[in-house]
Amino acid sequence: MKAVKEHRRLLAGLGLAALMLSFVLVKRQQLGAMTLLRYLLLLIAGYCAALSDIRARVVPNVLMLLMLAAWTFWMGALALIQWEQFLLLLIQSLAGGLVLGLAALIVYLLSKKGLGGGDVKFLATAGLYLTVGPGLTAVILGTVLSAMTALLLMALRKISLKDAIPLIPFLYAGILIVAFFA
Repeated sequence: MKAVKEHRRLLAGLGLAALMLSFVLVKRQQLGAMTLLRYLLLLIAGYCAALSDIRARVVPNVLMLLMLAAWTFWMGALALIQWEQFLLLLIQSLAGGLVLGLAALIVYLLSKKGLGGGDVKFLATAGLYLTVGPGLTAVILGTVLSAMTALLLMALRKISLKDAIPLIPFLYAGILIVAFFA
């Protein structure tokens, strides 16, 4: 944890650079305006959640509510523009939120402080944006990155087995990978 606190500015800078790069890469994939907007809303909210998790180990409820409100307004706009696509995406999004949220809730309940409530809320909300397949891919990638980082920090004796590292920055990295390459 001490190593993470020492490198906050570096992590924040890397996150901001990743957010800007994500805009360019997502735009380059020639996505439709509505899909591009959906990814940008998720990437901006994910960046804010990752920073908050790094700085204070807390994800504010207001951020999750804003993320949920943005998804709701986005879905409403999609319903007005493309009704059939809206219906299909609504089912996929609700399934993504439910699957990721329930999986995170089960881990939260079974582990002893291995996963926080903010992680559960973030995953449930991110699942709405990503849907099931891309959401699970992002979670797996983020979890693997988190585990590799923790092992590296333990090998360097920066943290011990009792220390915890924030998870949302790694989940955000998984989301970025999915947004760029899926």
